Amino acid sequence: MRIIITLLISFSCFSQLKHTETDFYLENQKVYWQHIYEAPGKNIEEIIKYFEKEVAVNIKLDNFRIIDQTASFTINDDQINYIKYGGTAMGTVLFLGNNFKYLVVIDFKNEKYRVTVKEIFLSNNLIGPGRDSGYFEEYITRKKQTEFTENNLATKGMIYTHKYFIDKFQQNPNETLKKDW
Repeated sequence: MRIIITLLISFSCFSQLKHTETDFYLENQKVYWQHIYEAPGKNIEEIIKYFEKEVAVNIKLDNFRIIDQTASFTINDDQINYIKYGGTAMGTVLFLGNNFKYLVVIDFKNEKYRVTVKEIFLSNNLIGPGRDSGYFEEYITRKKQTEFTENNLATKGMIYTHKYFIDKFQQNPNETLKKDW
């Protein structure tokens, strides 16, 4: 009986949790964001060309690479405009004032693409480098980073960040959004 309980506890640490109101996931104590977009009538080459000519040139990024049907790059010093999504200076969690740095991986298929944002690091340069800096999971999880926090401010911060990522990587604002890959 102890072995079964130990195994259940061990496996629960490695399971994937999805935040109910966003596309943030928690897996192996790491948080990532993943969203699938539809691109009706476009083949892989057309979607890749769009990212190279439209998205990549409009984003401050480093190390842009395309290998086969996957693009990857790093975004540094990104600021989320939480006011655009309903936040206020006094009613929004403080971590949204930080600079965000993260890795983006985009997988392409005919008529859709999947964006994964991971290794999200927040750096507070307002009070000095290294202070109040850390990975996103440190701000939005609890119980040794095994579940999302239920704190209302942190949840709103995740929702604003989710909306920001949706807008940042969306090819066409009028497109239909799908969840299946």
